[in-house]
Amino acid sequence: MSNIKVVGQYKAIEILEEINGKTHARVLHPSSLTQEKDGSNQQIIQTDISNESEEIQNICNKEWTDEIKTAWENKLKG
Repeated sequence: MSNIKVVGQYKAIEILEEINGKTHARVLHPSSLTQEKDGSNQQIIQTDISNESEEIQNICNKEWTDEIKTAWENKLKG
């Protein structure tokens, strides 16, 4: 059983799911930022949703428009 919510300006996907009788929470964002400790070599990595359920993929594809992805990446680079 899953509970999925879209939250916030950047359309984070909050997922509560029951696995083996325990509730697990996780959040998906359109992308993430990797960088060195000193802040150099910044790279944006798009979130891979290919292993997510069809329901979650559909939500991500609907909510994560190009505009949302660009706004989120700009926030990450902040």
